[in-house]
Amino acid sequence: MHPPLFKGPIATSTTKYIGVPIKGSGPERSLGLTVGWTDATTAATVTIEFSNESADDAPIETAGDAWTWLDSGETVTGPTGAAAGGTFVALQNVQAKRARLKIVTTANSDFVILDGAA
Repeated sequence: MHPPLFKGPIATSTTKYIGVPIKGSGPERSLGLTVGWTDATTAATVTIEFSNESADDAPIETAGDAWTWLDSGETVTGPTGAAAGGTFVALQNVQAKRARLKIVTTANSDFVILDGAA
């Protein structure tokens, strides 16, 4: 069993970035995640961002310049403050070098993010 990519609370009105591994090579590159929220108060918008910049030019933990991390077009159906739950995320043919989750909370939130790609 692998440790979670992230596990813990995120305060309300916070933007948190979490690095996500991309597996494979060429057209077989994929990304797989389980995004879970452990309580009924968690509310957030969760998106996937891609970058082809180096870790020095585009650190995962900071917002960065507008051209370094780009929206993938994928938004995770996520927590609305109604119940604990989770969702699977699976993307195929990922044509980027790096990926991250961008979590923007609208309430005190508690997440568990697991790597799910083989």
